[in-house]
Amino acid sequence: MGQDWNLTNVDKLTSFKSWGKMGEFFWEEQQNFIDRLTAPVNPAEWPHLVLNKDKRSAAVAQTATLLTKLPIELLLAIAKELLEENFLDLLWFAMTCVKIWEVTEDIRFEYLRSRLQERSWAGSRIICLGNYAEDLPQGLLSEEDVRKLQEMEEDDEDKDEAENEDNAELSLLNRSLTRYPLAFDWFGRECDALIPDARYLLGGDYWCAGPLGKAWLSLNLVNFTLRHAPSTPRMDRWMLRNLTKKEFVIRSKEGTSGGLLQVLLSLISWSNDSSISMVCDEADAEKLIRGPWAGDRIDVTLYSLHEQEKNSDWKNVTDEVLKLVERLAEKDVGAKDDFLETLPF
Repeated sequence: MGQDWNLTNVDKLTSFKSWGKMGEFFWEEQQNFIDRLTAPVNPAEWPHLVLNKDKRSAAVAQTATLLTKLPIELLLAIAKELLEENFLDLLWFAMTCVKIWEVTEDIRFEYLRSRLQERSWAGSRIICLGNYAEDLPQGLLSEEDVRKLQEMEEDDEDKDEAENEDNAELSLLNRSLTRYPLAFDWFGRECDALIPDARYLLGGDYWCAGPLGKAWLSLNLVNFTLRHAPSTPRMDRWMLRNLTKKEFVIRSKEGTSGGLLQVLLSLISWSNDSSISMVCDEADAEKLIRGPWAGDRIDVTLYSLHEQEKNSDWKNVTDEVLKLVERLAEKDVGAKDDFLETLPF
């Protein structure tokens, strides 16, 4: 039947819970995940919303409450206090009127900008772990990692069970996967739920000159990825980097990151069972399930940026890595119209 696989960020304790069988997802492009591996492009400032205050401001002036009459310093103090509890509470506070929306703009922006880095997996230790795995890559979990995972255990019985198993660290990680937050962003969904109310309070016939977009409530990661940033050169070469081993795979074609996910999966998958639900030679399946980059720090970037950052010798492993992926593609009918179209790599 084959095993299921979990794509896991060990540093941030987040996981794309079971992607299913390897053959079901291996040849998909999953551009959103490649974007997640790029360092976010943080905007320098928040584009200011153009407000049409005539009708709304007049109404507020006539019915002003004590809250709106408070000094700006006190309104900021309230906003910061609300932010410590929940960003959604701050949003509701900000949407009460024009004045408070404007006063809290910088606080909201700085908080949302910090969220971009939290969402990114760039530079994190990443592993695609099969559920038939019987061990972990050597040294994957540090003593500090083990301590954090043990703190997540629900009761002492779980801890005792882990200590008595042959591979306590693998057992601990597998159990923790059931408690890891999903990589899909609940925060964005919660903010999106406020949009109808925000449009009513801030939009159209009231005091907003134009329709309110999602960006005013939450920063969509896609809008701040390297792929979409206005400053990103369109005709640069994308590369996958192992920051731990100082190795990289780079595309020869400019302007596309197609095929990087397949290369990544061939390098970070880990199990002790070669059932990968793909048509391939057994030797290739065995090689795939013991990925040499499993648990290493990974990111995706552009060649021009890599050259600017480079401060030590790096090894180009493109040719040797591609040999495995190309053999898998030649054997698997499902890949004929997908990965092979990205060649020459």
